[in-house]
Amino acid sequence: MILNYLDEIEKALQSKLYIMALTSTLALPDICACLELDDPSTTGNVKARYIAWYSKYAEKYCYLNSDLCYKYRCSMIHSNRSEIDSDCEKVAFFLPPVNIVFNSCEFQITCKDEQGNDVTDRAITIDYETFINGMIKAVKEWRLNALSTPNYQKNSKDLLQIRPLSPLCMISGDTVVY
Repeated sequence: MILNYLDEIEKALQSKLYIMALTSTLALPDICACLELDDPSTTGNVKARYIAWYSKYAEKYCYLNSDLCYKYRCSMIHSNRSEIDSDCEKVAFFLPPVNIVFNSCEFQITCKDEQGNDVTDRAITIDYETFINGMIKAVKEWRLNALSTPNYQKNSKDLLQIRPLSPLCMISGDTVVY
C-alpha cells in the first residue's frame, strides 16, 4: 500500500521526474498521519498533524525544519511554487548530480542584471536526493512501528492504489486506480 507509493516516488526519481517525485514526497507526512487516525477523513488540524509527524519521523533525515517543510508543501502542492513567505523567499533543491551536498543552508546571492541593476535572490537550499531519500527512510521506519496498530491496519487497505482485480474492472475490463 504505502510501499507502492514509495516505489513510484523512487521510479520518478530514477526517471528524473523531479517535480512529480518532490510533490509526492511532500505529501507523505499527510498520508502517514492520516493512517494513524481513527477516522482518516477527518479534515481538521492538517497542519498540526503534518508538523507533528514530520518532526517525529522525518526532520532528522530531511534537513528542513517541520514548519518550513509544511509551508513549502502547501506552496508546492497547491500552487506549484517554491516561494513560501517573506521570511525565506524560496526553498531551492539542488538536483543531481551535485558536486557539493547542501543538507540545509541559506544562500543570498546578488548579481547584476542586463541593465546593471543589483538583483538579489535568497533561498534555503536542500540536496534533492537527500531530502527525498530521507523522507522515504522516515516513512519506512514509521511503517514498521505502525503495521501492528489497529488504525493502520484498518486504513491502509483504502489507500489509493492500482486494483487489477476490482469489481469495477468488469465495467470495461481495464485496471483501475482508486
